[in-house]
Amino acid sequence: MNLCIMRFSPTKDQFVYYTFAAMIAGLPFSKALSSVALTILLLLALPDLIQSGSAIWQKYRAFFAVSGLLVFYLISVGYSDQLTNALKFCYQQNILLTLPLIWVAHRERLLPHLTGFLKVFIYACGFTSVVTLLLFVLPEATTSWISNHVPGLNPYEYLESRIKFGLYSPFIDRLHFSYLLGLALLGLLWMRQKKIWSEWITGSAIIIVTTFLFLGGRGAQLGLLLILFIWIWKWVESSYANPNQWNTAKKWGLGTILFIGYFVLAPALLFQTLEPVKARYDQLFWEMKLLQNGEYKQWDYRHFTTLRRLLSIKNHYRLIARHPLSGVGVGDYRRDLQDAYNEDRDTGLDLDANAHNQFLFIWANAGLLAFGYFIWLMYFVGKKAMRIVDDWTRTLAVSVLIFFVFLLLFDVFIIYQIGAMVFVLSICLILEGSNKP
Repeated sequence: MNLCIMRFSPTKDQFVYYTFAAMIAGLPFSKALSSVALTILLLLALPDLIQSGSAIWQKYRAFFAVSGLLVFYLISVGYSDQLTNALKFCYQQNILLTLPLIWVAHRERLLPHLTGFLKVFIYACGFTSVVTLLLFVLPEATTSWISNHVPGLNPYEYLESRIKFGLYSPFIDRLHFSYLLGLALLGLLWMRQKKIWSEWITGSAIIIVTTFLFLGGRGAQLGLLLILFIWIWKWVESSYANPNQWNTAKKWGLGTILFIGYFVLAPALLFQTLEPVKARYDQLFWEMKLLQNGEYKQWDYRHFTTLRRLLSIKNHYRLIARHPLSGVGVGDYRRDLQDAYNEDRDTGLDLDANAHNQFLFIWANAGLLAFGYFIWLMYFVGKKAMRIVDDWTRTLAVSVLIFFVFLLLFDVFIIYQIGAMVFVLSICLILEGSNKP
């Protein structure tokens, strides 16, 4: 059977193109738009998928590696007491399977337009950033009124400082928005090196960088700071390194100097020159000081992100220690995690359960094998990324993967719709890049 996906008529090809663009555009500001577009793309893919049958799994099996995680979740349904919760969670994770199906069905239609889709994503992030900054410069009472009267906006929460605790994100979760902006900035770096630029891209870049710094997503900021060194080193190597003259000792010497200089100077400059960055990290240092001397209980520690992350790690270890091989099951996870948190109430800690590490989340839910499979998935995709021939595209692929791994150490981004979509789509694109001669 011919596995080349059959083309629709030109009109239907255009419909697939615009629907996919709508899915991408909706990521930073409309989960509903992205969901509807995803559903339409899946329905359009069904005829080709049915025609190809099981043979499609053999030829494109690499794209379904990410779907293996869903298999482990489904297995854990069998030993979950709360079956409804388990099935609901697995349904929410269907993107791990449906998006690879959509990609392999429509890939021939979509591959010629990847740069255009990246521009759509950047413009969408730029538009959302403009709205976010406008709501920030408005009086707080006005922003709160707008959030309560405009459908689809997140509710506004009054905090001690609009900067210390991060800007109000009107459309999606603030941290998730930060992650998308980080990915957009990596895309902008690639476009700059590939000479794909315009006045609109310049404007979008300025707005996105500004919002990224003010938004206060520290995980995304630290992850991008780490990854920027890779781009700087690659730029130095491609601009000044003569392969015939540079030996290993010279490369290691210059790399060491750049590494030390970058990771000393860059954080210091950002901290001293940008007030939003300084305020956000001053808050972090203040929380850590209170945690060390035990005075945090005198404050409203429910907003202390450092404490929440530390307790999340502690209580996930409790669950893992009790069920190291199987995990507690995706249906019982939330209940059992809250029970673990409740064990600390006698010491004065009263917090709702939170998950802040994707790796521990997978282990606690679905067991040791699921955890090992996820580690293998990261290795598998990383190995594919290193096979990409084009230097800057390979740098982008490796950077995106490192960015995800870094974020997932501090959040469970990919259990949510937006996170799952960008994670799975990024994996599909990396695998496509590794197949090109």
